[in-house]
Amino acid sequence: MRILLLIPNLDFGGAQESFSKLSVLLGRRYSVINVVFNKDKMANYQLGGELLDLNVPKGNTLIEKILNFFRRVHRLRKIKKENDIKISISFLEGADYINVLSRVRDKTILCIRGSKKYDQNISGVQGFIRHRILIPYFYSRATVITVPAYGIKEELEHVYNIQNRIQVINNAYNLHKIMELARQPISDEEKKMFNVPVIVNHGRLTIEKGHANLIQVFAQIKRKRESRLVLIGDGKEKKVLIDLCKKMNLSFWSEEDTASLKQDCDVVFLGYKQNPFKYLYNASVFVLSSKHEGFVNALAEAMCCALPVISVDCPYGPRELLTDGMKRDETIEYPHYGNYGVLIPQWEEGLDAQKIWVESIVEVLSNQDISKKYAASGQGRIAEFNEGKNEKEWISCVESLVL
Repeated sequence: MRILLLIPNLDFGGAQESFSKLSVLLGRRYSVINVVFNKDKMANYQLGGELLDLNVPKGNTLIEKILNFFRRVHRLRKIKKENDIKISISFLEGADYINVLSRVRDKTILCIRGSKKYDQNISGVQGFIRHRILIPYFYSRATVITVPAYGIKEELEHVYNIQNRIQVINNAYNLHKIMELARQPISDEEKKMFNVPVIVNHGRLTIEKGHANLIQVFAQIKRKRESRLVLIGDGKEKKVLIDLCKKMNLSFWSEEDTASLKQDCDVVFLGYKQNPFKYLYNASVFVLSSKHEGFVNALAEAMCCALPVISVDCPYGPRELLTDGMKRDETIEYPHYGNYGVLIPQWEEGLDAQKIWVESIVEVLSNQDISKKYAASGQGRIAEFNEGKNEKEWISCVESLVL
């Protein structure tokens, strides 16, 4: 059986990482063809089959974008016909639309990775059209939709009135492999970062990740406890975040600086790292500040590294990951010490969120009993989301479409 996987690009990102893992998984059993819109900014991902390029750029004007959209549909339909594709699986919204419109005789699976309702990038007139017309129309025409968290499933059903089959398939993690990478040595220069307790965050530097809130909180933590903030990742918000550090009188170092890492700097912009786990492993606490998420790979990977975690209670993944059976409509106004990590309120006025964030982070940094408890229980939690379970769920989903 031939299966096609589609994604706009294979740049660095959580969706791209999940695409790579699924491609390898399905490639063990089926003939897999991977397709991208174009090969710009390609990262070195492992794939389970050949990679094809539609070779259609984004387009600069509205007319170019519309024409290129239909060029992609045409070229993907041709690939599906020529390769007798039985199942087509797409990641990210643009690819989802192309996948549905290019259908020949194939069954379509759309992999929705995060919230649409809370996505700040879906705004204005175009956002209104996406929310009210495009998402409900195209998603309701998929054969199956897969999501990594139950909160996303409920959103699609209740907000967008999607009534077709929605299957929850959690992300998977190879705990043994991640720990092998985590134990790799860091350089003497990098060791300077860890001469004080380190608060770490790993993810793209984009507005939805909430790094600006974290930097503001860290400025208050510095007055209470010696510590350092390390941000692993890169993105378009980096300059904004550096300017915020200047405004908050926080010294900083970036991987672009020619000067060596200073032992007394407050914030380190470490940039993208092929192996982020060895930095997580040496940190003191991981803090997720995102405004919305899917299943939260970064949070889960920090737990893999036996790192205690604190997460904002954003939609949708953290609550499902860090607690057992906590209702999704229950509002958190105070820190919630869950089974596997600490949940803190979203960044809202009236809840005095900044104070709660500061106190919770300082508590975990200072209390070794709490830190050790979550280091152990978090790792045990992630062991539940193993590759064997994930493979069974995906094979069951795929096989059910061809019976």
